[in-house]
Amino acid sequence: MTLTYDVLDVAKEKSQNNLTIDFVGIQGLKIPIKINNQWTVPARLSVFTSLDDPHARGVHMSRMYLAVHDYFAQQTLKVSELKKLLMKIVKDQKGLSFSSRIEISFDWPIERKALKSSILGWRYYPVFIRADYSQKTDDFECVIGAEITYSSTCPCSSSLSRELIKSKFVEQFSKKEVISKESAVEWLENKEFLVATPHAQKSTVNFKLKMKLDAVDEFSILDCIDKIESILGTPVQTAVKREDEAEFARLNAKHLMFCEDAVRKVGAYFKQEKNVLDYMIKVQHDESLHPFAVESYIVKGVEKGWRA
Repeated sequence: MTLTYDVLDVAKEKSQNNLTIDFVGIQGLKIPIKINNQWTVPARLSVFTSLDDPHARGVHMSRMYLAVHDYFAQQTLKVSELKKLLMKIVKDQKGLSFSSRIEISFDWPIERKALKSSILGWRYYPVFIRADYSQKTDDFECVIGAEITYSSTCPCSSSLSRELIKSKFVEQFSKKEVISKESAVEWLENKEFLVATPHAQKSTVNFKLKMKLDAVDEFSILDCIDKIESILGTPVQTAVKREDEAEFARLNAKHLMFCEDAVRKVGAYFKQEKNVLDYMIKVQHDESLHPFAVESYIVKGVEKGWRA
């Protein structure tokens, strides 16, 4: 007997609940994409469409996959061009859907030079892009984000460490009215008298930006990453020599910060960016003093209904 697959297609059956669905689709799809006309990187994608026909049992998942596969096989990632992909995803559903969404995340490789020496190493920055399209209104909007790792040294711990070192110094030389330069230098060089050091921790800042559409392609995520690392002042390093590690220690002492300080620094930067409509910033310090992390957030949120 020859099978008739149209007869066996249960996807064509009608829904018994007659409800529309906001988003349905594929989560965790892995596809290589080309970025910046330079790199092809493995990306993780999620693609969704609405199910606006309350009687239809489901959407055409394979058509969604093929649309994404074919698009990135031919295109370098360009955020504004994602509208064309989202329009095709809706069109391929043959009237079942009126809106679509794609989420893209990948690690952007950047070769970084050490702070002082000529050593080079690779840093990988997680990048996030989300785009939404509505056929009914022809609306298209996008969110761009990234994660940056840096070092944060606690201002309170630094202050307490200085106080303990000062007390030890006073104790050591309390009976001397005059302290020679040589004696002070010898004391500073003796590791036994370094009685305290401030604690530092690996920290991260995550941000997501809703951009003006006419400026989204001119926006450089790499320039943004560089700017934030410069603002915070303590980027983590790859391979280092002694002079690089010494410079890293100096920068940590210069840029003491609580997580509240860090999120405000980044927030002040985005607040003055005229092409950023909305933003969400999350800073996390993985405490070395405590068995937990601390976090702080700033959300602009002026666009009604927008969520990062």
